[in-house]
Amino acid sequence: MSLVFRIGIGAVLLWTSVGCGPSTSVGGGLKIVPTFTDGAGHTWTDRRKAVVLRAIADYQRAIAENETIAVEFKFYDAEPGHYAMWYAINFPPKGTSVRPWTPGLTHVIMIDANSAGGLVWFDPTPSTDDDIPESAFDALTLIRHELAHMLGHRAGYCLDYDADGQAIDHWQARIDANSVFDPEGLNVALADDLEHAADNDLMSYYLTTGRRYDIDDALQRLILTYGYKSRP
Repeated sequence: MSLVFRIGIGAVLLWTSVGCGPSTSVGGGLKIVPTFTDGAGHTWTDRRKAVVLRAIADYQRAIAENETIAVEFKFYDAEPGHYAMWYAINFPPKGTSVRPWTPGLTHVIMIDANSAGGLVWFDPTPSTDDDIPESAFDALTLIRHELAHMLGHRAGYCLDYDADGQAIDHWQARIDANSVFDPEGLNVALADDLEHAADNDLMSYYLTTGRRYDIDDALQRLILTYGYKSRP
């Protein structure tokens, strides 16, 4: 069984999808602050929140940027084949540099309510991965995937502008005509949307059930692209 990711872009809405209290950063550095909104017949139980906080902690331990990102976690009634989705709204005016922590930018990650009770599995022990049901998608993996998009794993999002007002897309600039990211280095084949990996890693279009994916490959691309300060 496989999971399909889909994306869409609008003028003020940018999103990407997969077909407790504030967390704390480690010794300063990146801080991702979640809020949890119940809905679509589901509540954010302590078990579900713990999975979110574990995914957040993975990135906070790795990225040393002294910045704060607020993100709301919600449930939604997804179309078949969608299991999680990140989107951002309230972008600054054109010509203003954008990073995930740009003031005013609003991030939301949503989990499919129709799958949250079974097909999307919230691990009661997220520090281990030996108990993931073979028939279920690992919620920790889905949330890690969406957080990577939030941190810049896509084109047309984290931009700077030159003196002539032309956008500089650091992600796009690392992709060659054959949709290969960093061809002389990491050499990662991307899907046609240029934000998902063509091969089987955390950022692939297709994730298999019964498996957990770590953040290492996605993190390496983010640090290379945006120069994020990292921890050893």
